[in-house]
Amino acid sequence: DGVCEEFEQKTSIKDCGVYTPQGFLDQWASNASVSHQDQQCPGWVIIGQPAASQVCRTKVIDLSEGISQHAWYPCTFSYPYSQMAQTTFWLRAYFSQPMVAAAVIVHLVTDGTYYGDQKQETISVQLFDTKDQSHDLGLHVLSCRNNPLIIPVVHDLSRPFYHSRAVRVSFSSPLVAISGVALRSFDNFDPVTLS
Repeated sequence: DGVCEEFEQKTSIKDCGVYTPQGFLDQWASNASVSHQDQQCPGWVIIGQPAASQVCRTKVIDLSEGISQHAWYPCTFSYPYSQMAQTTFWLRAYFSQPMVAAAVIVHLVTDGTYYGDQKQETISVQLFDTKDQSHDLGLHVLSCRNNPLIIPVVHDLSRPFYHSRAVRVSFSSPLVAISGVALRSFDNFDPVTLS
């Protein structure tokens, strides 16, 4: 309805904008590279905060209806579906201020499901630190019901903290469309500077 009610703050991007909990800072991608780059589906659309008008849709077969203006998906991939299992699509989001990540946030416009298939898609997520070392955050199920996807970052306290500067998101369905990636950190608290 265009009015941000208190109960909608965490759930309605359309009425309230993107929600960041108190004590945290969300940094949106300042640059991006993608596996399937094309003028029809440029990777740069995921730079910055996602458009508030974008609602996640499920069971979408045709992604051509203007989605590429707001979200990246591998539009140059040609079917048949039989090759899908062997194909890995990815996007890598870069952040201008490397920071100790508390979470990675992925905003979806489509969750990769399509009619006739009950399988939920998954994404694999990795953080890259300032030395370009990767830190695996595991596999995560995609669903419009759980959008944005918030992936907590658990730090091994026996090892030094690290600043993250990039996130890589990989998936195998050409029907996944991502509109934004953010790095969430603690506001005014950096464990690296303390140690």
